[in-house]
Amino acid sequence: MADLPALVRQIGGGRLVELRPTGFERIARGIVAAGPMLLGIGLLLGYLELKTGGSFGLFAAAALLCFLSISSAIIWPD
Repeated sequence: MADLPALVRQIGGGRLVELRPTGFERIARGIVAAGPMLLGIGLLLGYLELKTGGSFGLFAAAALLCFLSISSAIIWPD
């Protein structure tokens, strides 16, 4: 067969529906693809938060942002 619509017509199928990912699904795929990098950055920032004295939590907030972005992309991909 040359293409999918011709195959559907040949077997007497009904309507052919193409599904495309939404914008949020594309964003989630990008975050998941960058997941190992975000995880490494989050661990590094968590380490820096523990080793720097007198900081006001800037490294911890950034580490939390890295961890939450990857976990939300994995848990809620839709």
